[in-house]
Amino acid sequence: TVSAWVGEDTPLPVTGIKIERTADGNASLSWTAPTEGVNGGYVDPSSMTYTITRLPDNKVVSEEKTANSFTDAVDQTADGQVYQYSIEAVTADGKLKSEPATTAGLYLGKPDEIPYSEAFDADPSKKYTIIDANEDGYTWKWSAGAGAMSNDYSWFTDANDWLLTPLLRLEGGWAYSLSFDAMANEDQQDQVEKISAAYGTRIPRRQLYPYGKALQHQADGQLSDRIPPDQSGLDVGRMV
Repeated sequence: TVSAWVGEDTPLPVTGIKIERTADGNASLSWTAPTEGVNGGYVDPSSMTYTITRLPDNKVVSEEKTANSFTDAVDQTADGQVYQYSIEAVTADGKLKSEPATTAGLYLGKPDEIPYSEAFDADPSKKYTIIDANEDGYTWKWSAGAGAMSNDYSWFTDANDWLLTPLLRLEGGWAYSLSFDAMANEDQQDQVEKISAAYGTRIPRRQLYPYGKALQHQADGQLSDRIPPDQSGLDVGRMV
């Protein structure tokens, strides 16, 4: 006996979801339309629409969206929090809907005020941005036992990984003090690790330099520097 699905099928979930913060603090989403149905039947990606729901407030921010991208205007005066978005593919007649696919979390909203501190006593991975710049699969992660962020290393490639704070409100004309504790693992105490810090108004993609001002140290213990935003009116920055 041979069986086959006849007619339009329920779409599979969207794939390839990306979420990024735009320069003006909004959430930019993009995704790839499904090309198959859950029963192996026919779907028409060109006629699909998309329903986008923002979490955690469960607000539908877009319905009958035809493009495979969307920008959500986030309230810049609200306290910062982690946002996620669920995306559902809907057939042209509105009768069949995919299971929702959910983005990673992204911290958006009003920048945090100075003074700012982070004890790392809880997982900050949704609030901080982690960039595995050399894409070797080894990068920053939270260590509950140490109460710190740790960086895995590869035997084959130099580390190039960045841990970005949430947005911080900085003003031109002031100097800000940055300090943090750093140490090597117990089995690496005889090795010297190079740690860099920088500040700026955008997120680097593949290469930090010439992004902002770089501050380099090669020692364990508490590391500190002064950061003078060099443009008047610098309002929003990140530290990495």
